[in-house]
Amino acid sequence: MAENGVEENGLLPAEKKRLKTTSSSSSEDVVDRISKLSDELILHILLVLPTVDAVSTSFLSDRWKRMWYLVPNLSFSITASRYNSSQDQEKFCNYIHNCLEHRKKAMFYNRSSVITSFKLQMDCYERTKNHYLDKWLTFAVEKKV
Repeated sequence: MAENGVEENGLLPAEKKRLKTTSSSSSEDVVDRISKLSDELILHILLVLPTVDAVSTSFLSDRWKRMWYLVPNLSFSITASRYNSSQDQEKFCNYIHNCLEHRKKAMFYNRSSVITSFKLQMDCYERTKNHYLDKWLTFAVEKKV
C-alpha cells in the first residue's frame, strides 16, 4: 500500500521503474556508480583489502586501473593449505614478482606512490624459491621500506 506515492519498499514509483530499467540488458540505462567514487574513498577501500584483492580491483574500471599503486602497504600470504603443490607455489611467487615489478615501474612515474610496509608470510617455503626471496627483499630495501 502506497502512502504519499511511496511504495512499501521505500521507493517512489519513478525510482522503482528506474530500478527495473537498470536491471535490464540495455547498456544506456546502466549507472556506473563505482567510477564516481572519490579517490580518497577508493584508496580507503583498497587499504583494507589484501594486496591480491586490491590488485584485482584494477579490472573494475579504467579509473581503478592504477589506484592500487597508491596503497602504501603490501602484504602477501601463501599458506600450505591453499598452495600445496610446487606448481601453485611457483605461480604465487611469479604473481608477487609481477606485482612488485609493476609497482616499481609505477613508482618511477608517480612519485607520490610510496611503500611503507611489506609483509610476506610463507608457510610452505622451498629453498628453490631463494631467488624470488632475494628479489623481494632487494625491492623492499631499495624502496626503503
